[in-house]
Amino acid sequence: GELGARFRVLHEAQAREAVVAGGVPKEHLFAGSDLIRLDARGAAFIAALRDRSDDSILRSLGDALEAEGIRVPSQALYAPHLLAPVGTLGGVVPTPEQIADVVFAWPLAKAIGRLDIGQTLVVRERSVLAVEAIDGTDATIRRGGALGHGHVCVVKVWKPGQDPRFD
Repeated sequence: GELGARFRVLHEAQAREAVVAGGVPKEHLFAGSDLIRLDARGAAFIAALRDRSDDSILRSLGDALEAEGIRVPSQALYAPHLLAPVGTLGGVVPTPEQIADVVFAWPLAKAIGRLDIGQTLVVRERSVLAVEAIDGTDATIRRGGALGHGHVCVVKVWKPGQDPRFD
């Protein structure tokens, strides 16, 4: 929340680039002043947001950094090895039932992504058990996993219009 202080530090270090990494703990915006301290620049930033979606917050942060002369490249530029390759991840080959769950969930996950609600669904037997919202991906997986007693599929998508500088 102390954007003015952060920008000063970046300028003092003569930073030309900044990579934005980590989550947006939006729940802190609703928890009062105990968890987030806003300086004047941070308060103005929050007040100017069109909404408090991840997309609005991250795009606005990237735009604010770039307005300060600090380029914000895609995280993939510095960590391409963290991108998921095409194909099966890990040692578990999906069963036909799991593939059916993924096929079912994929367009739904794209739809919630397009609405900027979240990017993750947890499904079992073509039933949606959990939808990502403000609590984030990890909490969604925990909730859905508990409801499905561990026998679930998690589908997380690149949302339509995703800013490649983030996520």
